[in-house]
Amino acid sequence: MKPTRTCAIDGCERSLYARDLCEAHYARSRRGGKPGSADLRRNTRGMTIEEKFRHYTDASGGDDACHMWTGPVSGPAGNQYGVIYCDGVRVKPHRWILGVVRGEPLGPGDEAMHSCDTPLCVNPRHLSVGTHAENMADMRTKGRSRVPLAAANATKGDCIRGHELVGDNLYIDSQGKRQCRACRRIREAAYRARRKAKAST
Repeated sequence: MKPTRTCAIDGCERSLYARDLCEAHYARSRRGGKPGSADLRRNTRGMTIEEKFRHYTDASGGDDACHMWTGPVSGPAGNQYGVIYCDGVRVKPHRWILGVVRGEPLGPGDEAMHSCDTPLCVNPRHLSVGTHAENMADMRTKGRSRVPLAAANATKGDCIRGHELVGDNLYIDSQGKRQCRACRRIREAAYRARRKAKAST
């Protein structure tokens, strides 16, 4: 039986779910997006990933401008990235297009870095491949670190135990903080010793 009331979004013929919207538009509005945006006005089922990518990309600004992703997104407001499905697997479109351009997919340790600092930009001219450490260093250099570092900590050469923070002994954690691998090994050994002592009692 055809529903008598449909979604309030122009062109959407789906039945009502809540607040005068269908389930898809309601879910988008709950995530903080605009319920009538283009990604829900046209069903992309059956499209190839290349067709979906073109459908959801706004390249109207020209070759050198940001090509904004208008499709589904994930992440907190202000730091949202696009989402696209490739053979049933959810991928980020900026990573996908960068893999297409360079001729091979990005590996698990590769990160797509934005020179424009716009998370929803999928213009390959604004993207480059880097490591997590390089991406975090780029973020701090541009003043985008969510965890501000004191100038002394950002430039210090030794950790609190006196280990030199260079080369393989230095790593950048997920919050952009500089960490000492030698100290980490000491902490892990102490933890294992405590566990072993506790198990033997």
